[in-house]
Amino acid sequence: MQLEEYISQPAGIHLDFFWIDSRGNIPQLFPTLCAFLNTEGGKIIIGVSREKEYQQLSKSKIDDFKTTFEERSLRHKGYLNPSFAFHIKEEIIDGYYLLIIDVPRSPILHKSGDRIYTRDGADIIRVDDPQQITNLYLIRRPNTESEIIPYLKRSDLNLELLNKARIIVERRDTSHKWLSMTDDDILRGSKLLVRDFNTGDEGFILAAGLLLGKDKTLTTLLPAYKLDIFVRKDNVDRWDDRKIFITNLIDTRNGALDFIKGHLPELFYQDGDQRKDLRDLIFREIVGNIIIHREYRNALPSEIVIKKDCVKATNPNIVYHKGPLDLHNFSHFPKNPVIRKFFNELGWSEEAGSGVPNVTRFLKIYAKGAVPFFNEDEIFTAEIPLTVYQLGDRTTYILEMLGISSDTFDEKRRVLLKEIPLNPDLDIHENKKEFILAFIGTLGKNEGKLSGFKILRKNVLIKDALDLEGTLHQIGGNLLIKKANLLLKVLIGLVGEMKLEEAMMFGGFESKESFRENYIKILRNNNLITLTIPDNINDPKQKYIITEKGKRLIGGLDI
Repeated sequence: MQLEEYISQPAGIHLDFFWIDSRGNIPQLFPTLCAFLNTEGGKIIIGVSREKEYQQLSKSKIDDFKTTFEERSLRHKGYLNPSFAFHIKEEIIDGYYLLIIDVPRSPILHKSGDRIYTRDGADIIRVDDPQQITNLYLIRRPNTESEIIPYLKRSDLNLELLNKARIIVERRDTSHKWLSMTDDDILRGSKLLVRDFNTGDEGFILAAGLLLGKDKTLTTLLPAYKLDIFVRKDNVDRWDDRKIFITNLIDTRNGALDFIKGHLPELFYQDGDQRKDLRDLIFREIVGNIIIHREYRNALPSEIVIKKDCVKATNPNIVYHKGPLDLHNFSHFPKNPVIRKFFNELGWSEEAGSGVPNVTRFLKIYAKGAVPFFNEDEIFTAEIPLTVYQLGDRTTYILEMLGISSDTFDEKRRVLLKEIPLNPDLDIHENKKEFILAFIGTLGKNEGKLSGFKILRKNVLIKDALDLEGTLHQIGGNLLIKKANLLLKVLIGLVGEMKLEEAMMFGGFESKESFRENYIKILRNNNLITLTIPDNINDPKQKYIITEKGKRLIGGLDI
């Protein structure tokens, strides 16, 4: 990407802009550098502000800053600890001097002063929570599954599980290599028994205990580890049924899948000449994901909750890219490759990164058009709808509330808006006013998860708004601040892709720069909209389109 393209973008998780003050300093520079190093890396451009105003910097001021910056970043722990050697590049654009600092993701954890910072969108976040700090350390070390446990011995393992594994692989491949291998061959070939090249000692890694350990071995190794599955179809406050797994991962996988399938309806479909159980295809991926991608040193449990209309799975996680996964284009980061490889041999896991596409594909058939939701965070969340609720004809209520006339909202967009997944709690409201008040209530609940996007006027309580009179447009105006109303209007329009000029006209704006800065930028920073051609921001065919997160906001779902 060219420098001009970076400058045209808003500040975000991988990008920020600064001016040098009159004393030659940038007060928030080192906390920002620390946050980039500790998160996903990025680029800092000095000499242009977030508002895209250039600073008139002389060559001598640039040189002085570079000298001071190098001294502080390399030799003063009060600014950055441990120190780091940054690559700084000097550029000139339209006669203005700029400095570009490329910041990689660091393999170690850094502090600025005595504080740890991370990046969340365009903000830097001070990290004080001990578990979050632990996760930041864990993400920088080799996968915890690969840690050699010095006192884990053969007697702590149930090697009969290797015979069970041989039976499983033989069912699908009678010539599988494990059938002719000894237990030691499988243990070493699967990297469960390895040599530490620093000491020369051979030992079992944590993954060996997880996959093959006796129950008492697991409770000693990981006292807090468990997979907890609840059925909450009728008794939503407690549970109708429950199963806890505190055993090896082979029996956990099989037992969890059997328990889930026992509480969900089967549905078969014909794939070529094979008849396949969609329920099995979907939830083998969900259970496999929980087992393969869990951070096992985290004391929180993995949980699966089976409800009437959805299944929700949560898992302690090591974060690489925070936020909702793009179902069609996301980067896969291996978290427990040894466990994954073992499951691959058993036929329980396919190539890395295949789970999300598989669930998306099969769920559309199993639940008649349902779309899954996956969110990467310290706790990874997977939501699998079993019943499809859509906005449907209630689109007219939202269009009326936002003042969108039918002549500006074509039939294609209306169809796309009708298909947006709807919060089941909203589906029960058919009355116009009750639906709109409940809808605005979901916006209020999501407000705190959005940056620079205030929604409710004076934090009004929806229950106190029931006495409001007037049209839906008047009620919306009484409850939503004007800017939120306009942001939602633009977001609704982008259910169908639009060029910038088209979106500006739809929203009723006259100034392109003001529209881009005050509306498009906020929607992009919050990942509510995206570019249709992200690799070439200046492409003449470039358009904007709503994201899955944006659809969830409109549908009243948790973002």
